[in-house]
Amino acid sequence: MTALCGVAFAPLASAITIRDDTPDSSYLTLGADPTYQAAGFFSGGSFGGTLITDPFGLNEYVVTATHLVEAGRIVAGSSTFTIGGNAYGVSAIFSAPGYNSSTQQNDLSVIRLSAPVTGVTPVQYYTGTAELNKTVTAIGYGFSGTGLTGGVTADSQRRGMNNVIDVLDASTISAGLPSTSYLFDFDNPSGTSNSLSLLNTGGKANSSASALSLEGSLAAADSGGGEFAMIGGTLYLVGVNSYIAAPSTNPDAANPDGHYGDIDGATRVSLFSEFIAQTVPEPGPAALLVGGLAVCGGLCRRRGGSVGPAR
Repeated sequence: MTALCGVAFAPLASAITIRDDTPDSSYLTLGADPTYQAAGFFSGGSFGGTLITDPFGLNEYVVTATHLVEAGRIVAGSSTFTIGGNAYGVSAIFSAPGYNSSTQQNDLSVIRLSAPVTGVTPVQYYTGTAELNKTVTAIGYGFSGTGLTGGVTADSQRRGMNNVIDVLDASTISAGLPSTSYLFDFDNPSGTSNSLSLLNTGGKANSSASALSLEGSLAAADSGGGEFAMIGGTLYLVGVNSYIAAPSTNPDAANPDGHYGDIDGATRVSLFSEFIAQTVPEPGPAALLVGGLAVCGGLCRRRGGSVGPAR
């Protein structure tokens, strides 16, 4: 790789590193914001996933990273997904074709849960092309630290952080990075670590040196979690946390873990919108009939003063 040294993939846990001049409480508050209630985590660690909307209102589908599946971190029939304070079993896994463990190309999987998620509003997944320069919010659990230290402390708390998408196709920055992921870097508040501008990218990176008020990075381990962005007034899932990389000049170049100047890669969800849509099956006639009867029953019970499930 000519521009970056040591692409490091993060298959073990979730983590967020923060600005060293900003209170951790601010990142904890962002993590608790109900706007991002569709973010949850799998058993066996803090690997992330995001509950997505589907055209049939099933509330049973979660998007995550394929490298977690390949590593045996998410297993149908034994893993669980926790969201809204409840745990749901993993009943089936559908991975996008063409996954490459060496580059993290096509690092996206859809998980079907064993039961519908209740009490949580799923998020729409993005299908457009306007992600560049959008501010994303990522949610992570587990390790934390600052841009000076990288991820050093595990406390299992849920944090949120912001960053700005600088590059839509990571392979334009380095041949060793996947074309199916976008990039952003962790800017130092001093304005001295804008990696995607300092690297010789030939103008392919549109990156500002100014750190956001809640700028952050995914430390050496935030896999599968979702990245959310407001586009056209609607909140979308736009990315799935996939890997971390670092310039050769960074102190953690051999093992990137969320220092200032590190670069985060996320699978670009819009490139897989057709795969996701095809993965969510249309209910068959029998299922539709049962659903219709359940809705009727619920309406009848409402007239009687009690509320029953619509499914």
